[in-house]
Amino acid sequence: EHLGTQDLCLVGRTRGNKCRSIVAVAVMVVQSSLELIGTGLILMLALSAIGTVLALVLVTRARERDREEHRRAALWCAAVAVATFAVSSNMTFVWLPATADMVNNGITECTSNTTGSPALMSLMFAKSAANNSHCITTKEDRALHNQLAFVADMHCDALLWPKRDLLKRNWRGHVDVPRLAAGNVALQVLALVTGVPKRMNFAANPAPTLWKDSLTLKNVIERQPWSAVTTRIGRAVVPARRLQALVTSSRESLVFVRTSADLRSLVDRRVQAKRANVSTLPVGVLLAVEGAHALDGDIANVDVLYDLGLRMFGLSHFFDTPFGGSSAGVERGGLTEAGRKLLSRLDELRIVVDLAHASTDLIDDVLGRATSARPPIVSHAGMHGLCPSPRNLQDHHALRIAELGGLIGIAFFRPAVCAVDGYPDGDPVQEI
Repeated sequence: EHLGTQDLCLVGRTRGNKCRSIVAVAVMVVQSSLELIGTGLILMLALSAIGTVLALVLVTRARERDREEHRRAALWCAAVAVATFAVSSNMTFVWLPATADMVNNGITECTSNTTGSPALMSLMFAKSAANNSHCITTKEDRALHNQLAFVADMHCDALLWPKRDLLKRNWRGHVDVPRLAAGNVALQVLALVTGVPKRMNFAANPAPTLWKDSLTLKNVIERQPWSAVTTRIGRAVVPARRLQALVTSSRESLVFVRTSADLRSLVDRRVQAKRANVSTLPVGVLLAVEGAHALDGDIANVDVLYDLGLRMFGLSHFFDTPFGGSSAGVERGGLTEAGRKLLSRLDELRIVVDLAHASTDLIDDVLGRATSARPPIVSHAGMHGLCPSPRNLQDHHALRIAELGGLIGIAFFRPAVCAVDGYPDGDPVQEI
């Protein structure tokens, strides 16, 4: 659900580094503007609350001194302050969260010339939707997809958006349970995201403090629990509990996968449902975390998340941690002593280790100690041989993961496949 800057280049039909540079600045401006608006609204909220209190104090004092003209003036001030407070509250806690979700995750639907499920497109292509020029699914595509026995997607950030009910079909974002079921997806991995650097990029991100983290303001305006504002482990625990409640209320349309037995049960249920011509099949969900910074430096928090259903652990995200380096970090180091202790605990709990976003040195160190009994995976990445990028997987790493019996989830966001000259321009699958 993260829009690549190259998507914006295509709208203006311009190409090359000039476009990417302009768009990179434009994306930063949009992100900074939302954060600036949020900060301004919260400041206005605080000032109007203070103004209301002061005005009411003046009203009380004027009444005590029997000064009617002062009391009326103070009442007018209080009314203005209350009105400002009401408007700024609505904009802060209702309008802004919805706007942030729409700006980051907007999609539009187009229906191809044949009947069937709608193809989902990036909002960046909304202007082209009218003539279906980017409806890339065909009747044959859908027929093939629907006959596959088990479709799994290994990464999704939908839990970042708590205001969206994933049990209902939404008009923004790419994933919800009805669309997963319609798309014949059997298993969806949902990731817990607990840290987003301001001006996030693929080159180098210093580790942000909580108050320089974009999620802090986002969680404030979404009125999330205070623990999700002030701690990163809270930012993992809160959505994990929300997912548990979602599964409970889904009437078994959404199934939590915590063990291999759960997975076998899901497969069996889907097979039986297909034989019985049931229209809606159950969808399995596996909980992951993206980045060891979610632990707040305490390995004991792995057990906390495990009890909430966590079964996949991404060691890195967009910045280095005390446990190891990120492909987009500053140092990009390998596995630290704390990282080795973390891996040992993950192995003890049989939690799958995910090397997406990991630095080259970190991948080397993890693969150096991995065994076929506990192979690591890469949930979402491109191939370096196709698209040279620190974010993408080197050939020798891919071969080693395959030898160990691990899995690699190939991603198709533009920076992963270096697709900057058109869409769809070339066939990433064929090229890989």
